[in-house]
Amino acid sequence: MKNSISQWSRVSTRNYYYVAIAFVFALFTKADMSAQCIPADGTIQGIVFSDVNNDGVKDADEIGLSGVLVRVHGSDGSELGTSTTDNHGAFAISGLINGQKVRILFSYSNELYPSRFGKDNATSVQFATVPQCNIGLGLISDADLCNSKTEILTTCFVQGTVTERPNMPTIVGIPYGFNSATPARKFAMHGETGSIWGLAYKSRTKEIFSSALVKQYSGLKAGHDAIFKSTFNGTMYVTSLYTRLGDLGQSVGTLSITDVADCDYGKQVGKIGLGAIVISPDEKFLYVVNIYNNTLVRIPTVNPTAANTVAYQIPGTDIHAFALKYHNDKIYVGTT
Repeated sequence: MKNSISQWSRVSTRNYYYVAIAFVFALFTKADMSAQCIPADGTIQGIVFSDVNNDGVKDADEIGLSGVLVRVHGSDGSELGTSTTDNHGAFAISGLINGQKVRILFSYSNELYPSRFGKDNATSVQFATVPQCNIGLGLISDADLCNSKTEILTTCFVQGTVTERPNMPTIVGIPYGFNSATPARKFAMHGETGSIWGLAYKSRTKEIFSSALVKQYSGLKAGHDAIFKSTFNGTMYVTSLYTRLGDLGQSVGTLSITDVADCDYGKQVGKIGLGAIVISPDEKFLYVVNIYNNTLVRIPTVNPTAANTVAYQIPGTDIHAFALKYHNDKIYVGTT
């Protein structure tokens, strides 16, 4: 895996600078499902599936999509055969010549579009050499990612230490189609997380990750470098400490003042602690800003250790990183 860091843009306004840093962390390879099938002579075979979590991988609970038209064309552009996916999303086009190079085209309804390029998804136009049985296409719809059951999560700040108002919510959610009468659902409490800001959701396991934030008048639960995990137990969410950056070998500094009611405590805001947190599309890694030393820290979403935690230095001087956005295989970091 190759990593690169590049400065994206820089605009100055008086004494403040806003910088977006782009990071490229991984390149995906063409779908390879050869271990799951044996190609038949003169045949192109594969599957079209509903990639609900948009990660380019066909999971066991993701179903095939029927009714997708598949066409195979030769190097001269002529159509060599067609097939329509069955109820399991499978297709096969035979009568081809072994060793022949072909182009494969997929046609589907306007409500569907290709999911993230990954191990089992190699886009709606593919090239192959006959015979081959590992052709995969993942499709998603807006309904997969946002529907009537979708909730919008946000954080709330609670004044005082975690023992003063332990039962006040710090993470709440409301349905996507909310109105002024819609009640908010509580996911975590002040006594469980203390002051937090960043949120990341792991859809496969229904886990919510949140990152500590140093904020005037709002107490910390487990230190300024803490990341929490809220887990659904079947009826409700239960929150506990997931990890601390300091425990993962990262330099996080020390709060010189710990009394949140002390006015000088506020002078540490934006200079120490954690910023935003995001999760990778494959949900294997969390990325969080370590404000103290301007690093972007990558943490596994399962069993983080000092050995499998990686920090990337954000370039620039006299800046403090905070915001994060994962988009098209790049992470954009906003700084002030």
